[in-house]
Amino acid sequence: MAGKARPLAVQRETVTARPLGPAVAELGESPFWSAAENCVWWVDVTGRQVLRTDADTGETARWPTPGEIGFIARVDGRLVAGMERGLYGFDPASGGFDLVSGTELAAGMRFNDATVDATGRLWASTMRIANDRAEGAIHVLTADWRMHELAGGFRTPNGLAFDVERSRLYFSDSHPTVRRVWHADHDPGRRKLGEPVPFMEFGDGDGRPDGAALDADGNYWIACLEAGTIEARTPAGEFHRSIRPAPAPALTKLAFGPDGRLFVTAKGTPASRSSLLACRLGG
Repeated sequence: MAGKARPLAVQRETVTARPLGPAVAELGESPFWSAAENCVWWVDVTGRQVLRTDADTGETARWPTPGEIGFIARVDGRLVAGMERGLYGFDPASGGFDLVSGTELAAGMRFNDATVDATGRLWASTMRIANDRAEGAIHVLTADWRMHELAGGFRTPNGLAFDVERSRLYFSDSHPTVRRVWHADHDPGRRKLGEPVPFMEFGDGDGRPDGAALDADGNYWIACLEAGTIEARTPAGEFHRSIRPAPAPALTKLAFGPDGRLFVTAKGTPASRSSLLACRLGG
């Protein structure tokens, strides 16, 4: 792999984080903002639930899932859940999940992370539920709901974000033995990734790279599991911002909302008041 990743910076801002309602998840993940519903959709991975939290009241609705769930996303107006066995269409009115043909996974595998880019394409990663072998992969879904593998050989593929302007996919492996973020060019005609370029290096005390998102300027923001921070880098890999939400539980992924709001999911702990936090970013 070409290039050298830049280490994390230590110059950090502390921002006040408040619980967005009282919902606590075993492993909160995969938030996304829905302006039309004024809510945040998110999931409890090991608790096997889809959650929807009202941004004003904090009221949270929950739906049980038929297996471990990695993410929830909206694609072409349709809610899609990545779980064991494959991708499922989700109907909140009935609480039903319907397996999408052509997205089935082998036994022992599940979807983990995902992102929907500015053109509406879904990018998703898969991994072994036991997390014991490097059989994880990154996929893109085409308009006909077919899944195409772009890269493989990951333990815990994570940190997905696609920069449409630069035709660049960001991704990480958050396994404790790897802990690195890369980016790679993507050629839609070839449906393959270019040579991965190391982008962020995680050292002792930096935690592990978990879920990520791009802001409107193309800066890459990533939650650092175990470190309680969110790191942001410019497309050139330069330091942009480093945020420590306070209180800072085990942060897992972030989503941008309106008016400088940032929504962050977290693992549940005995002391948790919520697994979904809201911050307001200055600047």
